[in-house]
Amino acid sequence: MCACQAMILMEHNLTQRVTLGEIAQEIDTSLGNLERKFVSAHGVSPTTYFRDLRIRHAQWMLDHTQKQIGQIADQCGFVDAAHFCRCFKAVFGTTPSTYQSRMGG
Repeated sequence: MCACQAMILMEHNLTQRVTLGEIAQEIDTSLGNLERKFVSAHGVSPTTYFRDLRIRHAQWMLDHTQKQIGQIADQCGFVDAAHFCRCFKAVFGTTPSTYQSRMGG
């Protein structure tokens, strides 16, 4: 099933700026087909799933490293730190820097 293959590729490419189009191409399907199958199998879009994977990885980095927010954003495949901060706040209700300071980082 292409949705499971896509999930594996997403997990293996958390630190890369890989597009869903590239993932679809890698598993030999169209982007539209990938999106339909992914939503059907997992209840969320592949875009949402991939972003959430990256956010969770960033959370782990905030908890377990001393890296700066910009470094984490870059290493988790976000376009820039501002985009990362907006996505993080949407999920956790706080900014990465506030989260990091609460966690003792």
